[in-house]
Amino acid sequence: MKREAIFGAKKIEIGDNLSPIPEETVEDWKNVPVKECGEPLVPVGAFSTFDNCDTEAYYFNLKQTADRKANLVSHFVRVGVLEKLKVAQGYLPKGYYLRLYDTYRPLEVQREIFDGQKEKLRKLHPDWDEGKLDDEVQRYVTLPSPNTERETTHPSPHSTGGVIDLTIIKIDEEGEKLLEELERKKKTGEFSVYECSARKAGIFKKFGVPLNMGADFDHFEIESQTRYLERLAKERELTSVKREALRNRRFLYAVLKKAGFTNYPEEWWHWSFGDSMNAVTTDKNHAIYGGVMLSDENVAFENTRRQGKRL
Repeated sequence: MKREAIFGAKKIEIGDNLSPIPEETVEDWKNVPVKECGEPLVPVGAFSTFDNCDTEAYYFNLKQTADRKANLVSHFVRVGVLEKLKVAQGYLPKGYYLRLYDTYRPLEVQREIFDGQKEKLRKLHPDWDEGKLDDEVQRYVTLPSPNTERETTHPSPHSTGGVIDLTIIKIDEEGEKLLEELERKKKTGEFSVYECSARKAGIFKKFGVPLNMGADFDHFEIESQTRYLERLAKERELTSVKREALRNRRFLYAVLKKAGFTNYPEEWWHWSFGDSMNAVTTDKNHAIYGGVMLSDENVAFENTRRQGKRL
């Protein structure tokens, strides 16, 4: 991808001039066939070829799964997704960056998250049968697939490497100056690429403040629906906090949509490219990303990150 395509793009400014988020659907995405293109998974974030974004090892830190070894410290996406993340970052004004919460998800993690949410709903709704529980869980967490026990064959979106859960963070002036100084020291050779990447990750963590989106990541309720605040604004006058959240959702939507991603309407943070949901909204007759496993190179990268060694 040409450098000017990433860094010379016209910035999308946050404000009241952004268009409302339109109604969209990804209905019948499970019926879209997959023609696997063979693109590999590659790391994104610190120590990768694209470290100009923040990452959070959400499920690893949450310790939500029984088998913590299945949780990843690193983030992996398909090559095509990585390139579109670079494009999306290019649309953000100075001081704004992407923060990735979750990307590629091994099936073991998908299974644990699904079962955990199901048990949570079972306790809240003891009158629901298994079918009702499965349907309600799948509004936010897809059945782990392929799975012979549940007779599912279509790949879980996060297991394709085509999905990213993310938000936008704002870095203040002090943080921006530190980032600029890092770039200068990298160009002069004062800091190695590795050292710059490690320090950049630290700056993102210290100075990055997530934009108010009106509902936290992984808040599995109606408020997380991407158009929730659009509907609410038609029913009543929004508070200043909710108006801010609506502007921020429109900002996120505008940036990622222009970069070529598709949103899952139930979750403002869930975006994808190359999977079946993306195929539905772009009138493609097939998805290009199916289920994929970590390569030996991916595993080595992950193990190195866990051990805190230099890559």
